[in-house]
Amino acid sequence: MTRPPRIGLALGSGGARGLTHIGVLKGLVKHGIAIDVITGTSMGAIVGAMYAATQNAAWVEQRFQEMLTSDVYTESGINWIKARSPGSEPVFLQWAARYIRNKAVLSFSDSRPGVVKSERLARVIEFLLPVRTFDELRLPFACCAVDLHSGRDMVLDRGDLVKAVVASGSIPGYLPPVATENELLIDGAAGQPIPGKAACQLGAGFIIAVDVSIDYFAPLAEQNILGILGRASEISATKLSQAQEHQWDFHIHPDTLNVHWTQFDQLEQLVNNGELAVDRGISELKEKLRERQGVKGWLRRTKGRIPTMNAEV
Repeated sequence: MTRPPRIGLALGSGGARGLTHIGVLKGLVKHGIAIDVITGTSMGAIVGAMYAATQNAAWVEQRFQEMLTSDVYTESGINWIKARSPGSEPVFLQWAARYIRNKAVLSFSDSRPGVVKSERLARVIEFLLPVRTFDELRLPFACCAVDLHSGRDMVLDRGDLVKAVVASGSIPGYLPPVATENELLIDGAAGQPIPGKAACQLGAGFIIAVDVSIDYFAPLAEQNILGILGRASEISATKLSQAQEHQWDFHIHPDTLNVHWTQFDQLEQLVNNGELAVDRGISELKEKLRERQGVKGWLRRTKGRIPTMNAEV
């Protein structure tokens, strides 16, 4: 009798769109799909770490609701840079455009590595996570970052959990890189927007990828430096995800409402959309799981091992 494959869940980057990850987790639990390992990039790292710590999707949703009404969120600076509506640019970009016209932004950009200090994001992560180290997690978990020095993908799976998640979500320009002894780490979306190969490294034989990338790109409203760089990064991450589809066995792409990455006020609808995406695909998922048994799962694990760098932060 063959063993069922170890199931890995790879949660992609996307800021507020990643709130759909919570609904996906709720849907998988509802339909009896047990996750053996979990990986995440950026927002996927936050949700993934929370679930790996508790194995309780309802708690993850509740904790996010508490965070969004907390002083920690208000003081984080996200409200300052968030977009007013799905089709508009963030308030920060509008502010930057005025500085660009006055040529003062050059001095600003030369003196600061990011708009928001890492400490503010760290306080948000500390609020959301009930544990502080990888050793305290209930499920095997890893998150992804990219080293600016070498350009290598870094799979973070040991040591300080809060620092690792902060590194995975350090969006260039908005947040400064996270320095370790040998690396300078930024948002993992630059290398693994959906960390399927990281899940493979943790021993997954069947990988479920959750894609929360942009569905379509509306005309760019504010054509300033940061607006252009931000749009270019989102396009790159979307195309990179498409190029890495061979790394996973099943693909879930919930309706993210195409919200800007700062629009966390859509929590309830985004969670519901994530759960609906699982409901729609559950029959196909279960059929593929039945097909992927024994030696096929072993071959997937062997083939998927890649030369990324595992690291402690």
